[in-house]
Amino acid sequence: MRGRKKFTYANVMSTIAVLLAIGGGTAFAALELGKNTVKSRNIAPGAVRTPDIKNRAVKRAKIAPGAIDSSRLAGGAVDSGKLAEGAVTAGKIAGEAIEEGKLAPSLKAKLNATQTGGIIRVDAAGTSLSDSPERTLLSRGPFRIYAKCFNSGPNVAAQIFLASTVPGTIATGATTQFRGGLNNAYLDPSTPEISRRMASASTGPAATTQIAGAATLVNGSNSISASVIGWIKGSTAASDSANYGAGATAKCLFVPYLVAASG
Repeated sequence: MRGRKKFTYANVMSTIAVLLAIGGGTAFAALELGKNTVKSRNIAPGAVRTPDIKNRAVKRAKIAPGAIDSSRLAGGAVDSGKLAEGAVTAGKIAGEAIEEGKLAPSLKAKLNATQTGGIIRVDAAGTSLSDSPERTLLSRGPFRIYAKCFNSGPNVAAQIFLASTVPGTIATGATTQFRGGLNNAYLDPSTPEISRRMASASTGPAATTQIAGAATLVNGSNSISASVIGWIKGSTAASDSANYGAGATAKCLFVPYLVAASG
């Protein structure tokens, strides 16, 4: 046909040679890649970078199991809304990690019901109330219950006391001998010790006797109801290592109970 140039193999090759010469020995052919023509073997390691990935392009199904470990999580990234019900089991909680302040009030009440402070054994020390050391039996919030065990002539005596670190505490009980402060009926940090007595008892050198007291302390949102059961053994009474401990000396034994508490 006239007006049309006939392309032969030789013509094509000569054209390519001219392109190579013009390009300094290198030729680039612009090719349009078809859909799904680029395979993974055609991608060099590290060739796909962050800017090359479309936003939201990586789906959940494309993440390998175990691929995201703790080092890949930002601090504070997992909030309570991301935890499944029952996901945090007892085995995942460190020992003593949960403080009482984190417990619901209803659970506090159950845990605080009738807790014993254990058996507390005390050797009689001092010859009067003033030089006898304090032995704390129970401490809760601003409140404390302590005892003194001392020699009183040939006898041995024990006394149990209430204490509060905050002023204006209401103290009462069926057996308490609390009489309030000098100018009011409240238990204050400055209330004299003799006016904070919860119970007292004494026994002869060859005998034993019981001491017991109970009280309720209230100050604002804090309150406790507690009791103490105790026994006093004279210095020459029969030795009882199972209860009072070994040794023929004057001794006191106390068992405190926290009946209820709040705050």
